[in-house]
Parts: sequence; structure tokens; C-alpha cells
Amino acid sequence: MQLRENAAVYTQTIQQQKTAIDDLKKKLDVTQLQQLQLSKQDKVAIEKRINNYIKEIDICLSLLNKS
Repeated sequence: MQLRENAAVYTQTIQQQKTAIDDLKKKLDVTQLQQLQLSKQDKVAIEKRINNYIKEIDICLSLLNKS
């Protein structure tokens, strides 16, 4: 019985560590993006792409709401 309890605790600990690693990877990605020195032209292009993605998401959401 003790082995099962230990295994459950270890499994939970591993899951928590995986979640923490994923969170740290996301934070690292954000930090790396913040440190990039992009030209003004590149920033404008990225903003346009993001805006297009947002428009596509809005269209998809409206279609889902209609059904």
C-alpha cells in the first residue's frame, strides 16, 4: 500500500514539474521575443499578421455562435 501511495505522490510531483517546465519555456519565449531588435518594417508586418489572425478567429467564433 505504501508503494502505491509513494507512486501517486511521485506521479503528482512529476506532473507539477512538467507544468512548471512548460511555464518556464513560455516565459523564455516571451523574454527572447522582447529582446529581439526588429526594424519598424518588421514590426508593422508582424502586427498585420496578428491582426489577420484575430480577424480569422473572430470569423470562426461568429460561425460557431450561429450554429
